[in-house]
Amino acid sequence: MSSLQITVVLICIIINFLDGFDVIAIAFAAPVIVRDWSLEPAALGVVFSSGLAGMVVGALFLSPLADRFGRRPLILGCLCIISIGMLASALTDSVEQLMAMRFFTGVGVGGMLSSLTTMVAEYASDRRRQLAISILQAGYPVGGIIAGLASVQLLADHGWRSLFLVGGTMSVIMIPLVYWGLPESIDFLLGQRKSDTLGRVNKLRARTHQGTFNELPPGDSSQPSKTSVTEIFSDSYLGRTIAIWTCFVMAMSAWYFVINWTPKVLIDAGLSQKAGISGGMLLSIGGVVGGLLVGWLSSRVRVSSLVAGFMIVGIAAMATFGHLGLNLIL
Repeated sequence: MSSLQITVVLICIIINFLDGFDVIAIAFAAPVIVRDWSLEPAALGVVFSSGLAGMVVGALFLSPLADRFGRRPLILGCLCIISIGMLASALTDSVEQLMAMRFFTGVGVGGMLSSLTTMVAEYASDRRRQLAISILQAGYPVGGIIAGLASVQLLADHGWRSLFLVGGTMSVIMIPLVYWGLPESIDFLLGQRKSDTLGRVNKLRARTHQGTFNELPPGDSSQPSKTSVTEIFSDSYLGRTIAIWTCFVMAMSAWYFVINWTPKVLIDAGLSQKAGISGGMLLSIGGVVGGLLVGWLSSRVRVSSLVAGFMIVGIAAMATFGHLGLNLIL
């Protein structure tokens, strides 16, 4: 791949890693917040959910704006939202304020996730595309690992607010890097059909070792899709749509439930704060290994069988977890 292709993929991976840090940081900060503010578990659950609710809103209402304004502007805008939300989270003095800032941060995270995948899929070479996408997805739990490592030192020496300050600062640093290093989607440019489109597209194609155009190509690449979203609810697709959505919702519900509550549960059960954080980090490490393993096996095993197998393993692991006793290694 060319230097531009590598740069685009690397920037998107780093952003996804920061998203993971920003979303999972609350799980490591939660035990200290509960102690400082004397919170009940129910209040903590609402704080956890507010960030995820923001991701839903961002994915549904902010993410589609990329088709109108471009992937690059949307990613930049979402980074600004995340930076403000994380830095403001460090300044909150009540559960209600923290909920609002977690929701605001979640809107930015949810709004950019699909654009990151689109950019990586478009700019990666045919040979490296699946690997690049797998590494991109693995970047999210890597952010959780880094959040755990940072928590061990930051929570003990500087309190829970420092974790959000670090996350917000890293997001701020990414804004100029994205502004100067991340180009616009070529497919989006082709859909604009402006006077400078041909020159901009040819410049990017030349930098990615692709042939240039003498004129803008006709056809589907330059026309918006005419297929209605209601097609996925037609008789031909309804069953598969419901099945895929159900599996995804349940898998994500289980993941966020476990990743948010594990550190708090382990600490409440009698382990040290460091051990509780380590338990949360191990989940993220497993997420990295699992994501890369699925990416590698997907070219060798039928995808539906592969996903079913991993779900069965996950069910068994979660059912066993509650009966292992207070042994961090187990």
